[in-house]
Amino acid sequence: MAECTALSALGLTGGVAIVAPTVASAAEPCRGIWDVVVGGLTNNDSVGFLNEDQRVGYNSFDTRSGVKELNRLIHAHARVCPRDFIHPVGFSGGAAVVHLWATENGREFRGKASIVLISDPKSPAGPGGGRGFAATDMGWVPALGGADDDYGGLPALQVCNGRLNGGDHICNSGASWDGYLLGVHGDYDFDVNAYPIDAYGVIFR
Repeated sequence: MAECTALSALGLTGGVAIVAPTVASAAEPCRGIWDVVVGGLTNNDSVGFLNEDQRVGYNSFDTRSGVKELNRLIHAHARVCPRDFIHPVGFSGGAAVVHLWATENGREFRGKASIVLISDPKSPAGPGGGRGFAATDMGWVPALGGADDDYGGLPALQVCNGRLNGGDHICNSGASWDGYLLGVHGDYDFDVNAYPIDAYGVIFR
């Protein structure tokens, strides 16, 4: 996968900026596949993805606000374009948002949605790797709710640089923080077209 560092990493510092959420409108054309993206901590307007149809604006330090806004946008779009396939893609803290949205709302969208979780802090153990760091490090952010594989019945594709250059501690708590500090957390493909709909399983490198 090509290196991309355009997204803000899931860092431990940074100011909180609350931005106005982007809104799906009735004038928006239906697309067949609707890609909606959620960025990580400090990336309040979910910039840095490629070929998305909708970005989620939210307070990235408040996971629940992201889940609420993602759910609002998805339902607004589904009302206008009920035949569109919904394809949420989240990175880091945004992957936790998508993960939690699927846990809570996925059953409503079975057969109509699938999700992509890039460096999900809530990921269950991958091949040869530990669980996401929400299972081990996240007592200070209880809203992430630990690690699990509950996606509400939706196909879920987990993408984790679990071993690359020391490993990404965010999605593989078995790796040290060294790889994260060296930039492995940003070394993902952020083009939504790289992830087909209905894909499931784990890309672990």
